[in-house]
Amino acid sequence: MNRMRQFPIQLIFFAILCISVLGCTNNNSIKSHSNYENKILTIPLYVELAKRVGTNFKIIDRATGFIYEENSKNYLVSNWHVFSGRNPHTLKPDFDTSLVVDEKIIPYDSSDPDFMIVYYHTINKSLYSKACLIKNKSGYKFWYEHPDKHKCDLALVEIDLNELPLDSLIITKVRPENILTSVIEPKMFSILGYPRGQKSYNQFPVILDAKMLTIIGSQSYTLSYKAFTERGMSGSPILEWDDELNFKILGVHAQGINDSIKIGFQFNEIKSILSNNNR
Repeated sequence: MNRMRQFPIQLIFFAILCISVLGCTNNNSIKSHSNYENKILTIPLYVELAKRVGTNFKIIDRATGFIYEENSKNYLVSNWHVFSGRNPHTLKPDFDTSLVVDEKIIPYDSSDPDFMIVYYHTINKSLYSKACLIKNKSGYKFWYEHPDKHKCDLALVEIDLNELPLDSLIITKVRPENILTSVIEPKMFSILGYPRGQKSYNQFPVILDAKMLTIIGSQSYTLSYKAFTERGMSGSPILEWDDELNFKILGVHAQGINDSIKIGFQFNEIKSILSNNNR
C-alpha cells in the first residue's frame, strides 16, 4: 500500500494548511520555498522529544526550536512545556499511556523526556538529525528554565555544534543583536514552525502571520496575538525582517487560548534564563 493511501488525512490537512499559509502571509513572506537563498527559512528547526520506556525509546512529542548564540556558546531554544513534557498551567503530563514489552505492560507519560532529536537543514535541501541529551538516568536535567519557572514558558539547552558535520549544514542563528525589545502595537509579525510534524512532507517551515495585540501579565513578558497555529509550532520564533533579510526576533510562540488568540513570550527573557543559571 503506498503512502498516499496510508495517510490521506495527513496529506489533506497539509494541503489545506499550505493554502491557508499562502493566503495569509504578509509583505514579509518568503519569496521562494525551493531553495535556501533566503536564510530566514533555516532559522526554525524541527525537534522530537524521546523518553526511555523500559529498554525502548518512544517519541512523545514534536515541536519547533532554533539556535541562539551568545558569548560563543550555542543554545537550542524552545518552550518550557516542550522540555518538561508538562502543562505549564497544571504542571501535569500532557498525556499518559502504556507500552507492552514481552507481554508486560509498562506505563509511561509525557513528562521529563530524556532526549531532544534536532533536525538541521542541509546544503542539499534535506534534514540531518542529531540527538541531544536533556536528562540523564539519575533524573538530572541539562536544560535551563526562567527564574519564574513554568510561568515563563521558555527554556533552552546548551549544545555543541562542533559535533555536527557543519560543512554540509546551513544553520542560521539568532544572536543578541537580533533581539527586538519593544513593539508598537498592533503590528504584524511572522511565526515560522513545524505544525503536526510537518517536516514529514517538507523540510521547510510553515510561515504564518501574527498580528500582535498586546504585552500582558504582571511580569510584562507575555505576548498576545492573533494567528492560525497548530500543535507542533510550540517553540517557533516570532520574527520580522526586511528585504535584505535582516531579521529581528520578538518572541517565542507557546500556545493557543482559543482558535484565534495565541500566547507567546518575549525572547528578551532569554537573558534572565542565562543569568539565573550563571551562563
